Amino acid sequence: MVSGSQLFMRRFRSSVYHSKCSRRKCLAAAVLVSGFLLLIHVCVSRRKTAPTVYVVEEHHEALSYWFYAAYEGLIPKQGNVLIHIDGHSDESTPEFVPGMPLFQYPQDDQEVSYFLQKNDIFVQSAVMTGLLSRFIWIWPSWDKHFMEQKQRYESSLVELGWFWEEFDAGDGRGGREPHFCQCETPQFPPVEPLSKRCSFLNSTVAMAEQQLTIIPAEFCQIERHYISEHVNEEHFVEKMNDDVDWLRDDENVIYDVDEDFFGCENVGNILTENGPAWSVVESIDRQLKEFLCPKYITHEDIGNRFLKLLLQPFIKRCESVASRNLCTGAAGFTRLMSNAYGDLVSEFRRHPSLFCGRNDFDVRNSWLKLAKIFYKMPAQHVKKLYDLGFCLSTTPKTLYFDVGRAEFTLCHGLNQANSTIVFLHSPDRSEIMEHGELFLRMTQAVFRRRPFSLVTVCRSVRDGFTPRRSADLIESEIIETLKRVTDKRGEVNYDDDLLGGRMGWKSRH
Repeated sequence: MVSGSQLFMRRFRSSVYHSKCSRRKCLAAAVLVSGFLLLIHVCVSRRKTAPTVYVVEEHHEALSYWFYAAYEGLIPKQGNVLIHIDGHSDESTPEFVPGMPLFQYPQDDQEVSYFLQKNDIFVQSAVMTGLLSRFIWIWPSWDKHFMEQKQRYESSLVELGWFWEEFDAGDGRGGREPHFCQCETPQFPPVEPLSKRCSFLNSTVAMAEQQLTIIPAEFCQIERHYISEHVNEEHFVEKMNDDVDWLRDDENVIYDVDEDFFGCENVGNILTENGPAWSVVESIDRQLKEFLCPKYITHEDIGNRFLKLLLQPFIKRCESVASRNLCTGAAGFTRLMSNAYGDLVSEFRRHPSLFCGRNDFDVRNSWLKLAKIFYKMPAQHVKKLYDLGFCLSTTPKTLYFDVGRAEFTLCHGLNQANSTIVFLHSPDRSEIMEHGELFLRMTQAVFRRRPFSLVTVCRSVRDGFTPRRSADLIESEIIETLKRVTDKRGEVNYDDDLLGGRMGWKSRH
C-alpha cells in the first residue's frame, strides 16, 4: 500500500523532473514541493506547541502553505478561522479559470495553482475550497478613512457563488461566460431593514476602484459562505478579553500577518517626487518588456544587477569636464552605446533565456530604445531609477506568470503615482516600535485562548505597500514577537521567491 505522502511525492517528482511536463505545471509543482518539504522537515522536528512560521513575499503565496499544512495534518482541511492582521482586507473575489475546482478542495498541485492569482485574492479562494469558514480582519488605526467610516467592530455573512454573464460576441451572436460572485448581509451592527448586496468584480473595467459591479441577488448561485469580521486593532484585545466565547475551543486558528499593517506607501509617489514624470516611468516599463523577459526567480536579481550596470554611464556622463561632450548630442550617445554593446553581448551569452531577443541584433536594438529614454533624462533622475532598481511585477508562483501576467519593470510596485485606491501612511521608527507593542498584546491574547500552529508572514515589498526603508525593522518586530509569545526558538522558513532573498530589500542596496 502506498501512503498519501508517497503518492504526493511520486506525483511531484513526475511533474517537476519529467522533461515533457509543461512549464506552468512544472513551476506550480516546484512551488508546492518546496512548501511540502518544509512542512515535512518542521513537522518531524517541532514540538506540538511550536507554531510553524513561513515568510512569503506576496500574500496569495500563503495559500500553498495553508493547503499543505492541512495535508500534513498541521491544521484541519475544513472550517479554519483566519486571523488576518493587515492594512487591507484582501477579500477580493477570484477570477474564474477553466479547470479550477469549483467550490471543491484542491486535490493536487495543478488545482492549487489556479487559486494563486493576485496579492489581494486569496481569502475568498480559501473559503471556496472549505479551508476557511471564518475571517477576522484586524485593521490599523493609522488608516483615517477606516477610522471615519467603520465601526470598531463589524461583522457580515458573506455568501460566495457563481453566475453566467451574457455578452455580445461582436459577430451577431451572443455568448456567455461564468463569473464568481458574492452576497454580503450585515450582521453587526444590525441594519434595518435587513439588506443583502450581491456583486462581482468586472475585470474588463480598467480602473480597479470601478470594477465592483452590483447584480440582482437571484443571479448569484450560492455555494459557500463565511463570517467576515472587521475589528480595529485597538479594540481587538479588549474584545478577546471581554468576550470569552468569541473564539471557541473547537475553532482552529491560522495566524496571518502582513508587514503593511505597520504602514503603507506608494513607491510611485516617492519615485516621481523630484524625479521623472510617471509618463516617463511608463515608457521605460513598456520598453523593458521588449528587452528582458525573465522566466525564473534567479533572473530577477541577475536582471536588476545588469540593468544597474548599464545605467551607470548615464549617471556619470556629466561628472567631469572631460565627459561633458557625452551629456548631449549624437556623438555622445553613440559613444555610450558602443561602450555598452560589449556588456550586452557578454550578458546575452551568459543568460540568453533572460532576454526577449533571440540574437545579438534583437538585444542591441531593444536596448537602443531604452537607452534613448535614459539619455534624455537628467542624470539625477537616472540616479533615482538606479537607486530604486528593477524587479518582477509579481512572483513566479502567480497563475499565468509565463503568459504575460508578469513583467520586468522598475521596482515601483503595483500602484501608480498619485493613486488613491489605498490610504497611505509612512511610520517612523518610534511608531513602528509602539505598533510592535500592540502587535505583541494582540498575539498574546490569541495564543493564550487558541494556540495557533501555523503562521504566515507576508512582506508586501515587491508590490510596493510595506515601507521599504523600514521593512527589515518591521519583520524583526513580528518574528521576535512570535518567538516571545510562543516561548519557542523554532525555525522560521523563508520562501524561495522573496525579493532580495531571505535578507530582503536591504540586500539589493
